[in-house]
Amino acid sequence: MVLHSAKRRPGGVLVRRLAAVESAPDRGVISLYLDLSTPEQAVPRDRHAQIESLGDRARQWYTDAEQHRRFGDQPAVRQDLESVIEFLEDQFPPRGARGVAVFRCSDPDVFEVVRLASPPPSSVAVDRHPCLLPLLEAGGWLPSTYVLAVSGETAELLVARGLGLDEVARVESDITAHDIEGGQESRHQRHVEEERRAHVRRAAGLLDEAARQHPVEQVVLVATPKLVRPLEEAVDPQHADAVVGVVEAELLHRPAAELAPEVEDALARRVDELDRQLLAELEQRMGREEGARTGVDPVLAALSEQRVEHLLLAPGLDLQGAACPACGWMAGVTGTCPVDGTGLEPVADLGELMVRRAVEQSAGIRVLSDSRIVDARAAALLRYERQEP
Repeated sequence: MVLHSAKRRPGGVLVRRLAAVESAPDRGVISLYLDLSTPEQAVPRDRHAQIESLGDRARQWYTDAEQHRRFGDQPAVRQDLESVIEFLEDQFPPRGARGVAVFRCSDPDVFEVVRLASPPPSSVAVDRHPCLLPLLEAGGWLPSTYVLAVSGETAELLVARGLGLDEVARVESDITAHDIEGGQESRHQRHVEEERRAHVRRAAGLLDEAARQHPVEQVVLVATPKLVRPLEEAVDPQHADAVVGVVEAELLHRPAAELAPEVEDALARRVDELDRQLLAELEQRMGREEGARTGVDPVLAALSEQRVEHLLLAPGLDLQGAACPACGWMAGVTGTCPVDGTGLEPVADLGELMVRRAVEQSAGIRVLSDSRIVDARAAALLRYERQEP
């Protein structure tokens, strides 16, 4: 079975970018998750009360036990926190999102707002690294997704930023939507067919132009029913692997920028399909007793040896463990590093460290509620088996 790389899985670009963030020693990365699915969240006053509560919690967040200093006592962190609260209270447009994540740090400069596919438990954390497990669990798939929306009259290329879709480029058709999408009654049917093909080719060309300027790693195609197949055929083969979803939608009286929910659902269907492939492959490899591991300790060893192709974690993972300060070896308990004999240091949130290590070795990462993953807490598909001497 051919498994999609982490780079082609929806959301992989965002996770890689955030996993590389590490704050300066006197700073911290604020990771705030907000559930927008409840009726109360539709009332600004109630939403503001929850945001203030999360802010108070962040102000009391402590650094590691040795220093035991509040992040909120550090002026730069306090300023970052206030900027997040101000944004959420005064500038934040929910736009129908089910949940949102905000990541903020001033050194390095990071201010990332992420629309989530499912509502997360409202929470806040302050640490040297972003808190990514809730993002993986709630599905932050939309950011950096390109959307090519084609109707009879227009073609728009949009990119997902923050909570919505922003237009990048557009082209207009030379004839009306009625002609392009009409039937045999058209008096100029041959001309209409030629224009339909030309219009779709111009639409696909928008994607080519964007790819010459920036990497296009995931695309959702949206078109009216009669234009879906022509659009799929017109997309350059070099972009075929980047197409992660196709949506049929009537666009004549609807702005393409309002398509975020449909695009999000298309990405979710793609992720579900890939998850089924991963679980089937895990079961097959475990049956052969090679190429996979289940259980926290075996997975930690495989991650430490950089042999993981896909890391699969249970929801709500809460693990403590240890890591070697010299080589990075990870273990479930403190002790001595088996590689260099260095004493292992405690790690308060081992799950987050596992995510970062998986990203470093270009592994895919999924949080799955499948019973096999929940029971084991962690599983991994391996790139290769270690040869015993």
